[in-house]
Amino acid sequence: MKFSQRIGKKPIKVDIQLDGMDQDLRNSLWSAFQIYFLDKVEGNYISYTPFNTFFKLLWINYFKLPLDNLDN
Repeated sequence: MKFSQRIGKKPIKVDIQLDGMDQDLRNSLWSAFQIYFLDKVEGNYISYTPFNTFFKLLWINYFKLPLDNLDN
């Protein structure tokens, strides 16, 4: 939980999603599937430079968008 949620400035997101998935969770799961499975099966070994890794982490964790939408 973020600090702003603990002090009541922002609403708390649902802790456990039982009936469905929100878009953030769906995008995060798809990106993890792509990183750990599809890239290895298809042989898409992109060079992992510090900038490349930083932009991927920013894309996934901050923007919460699927990794396959990120341009090289």
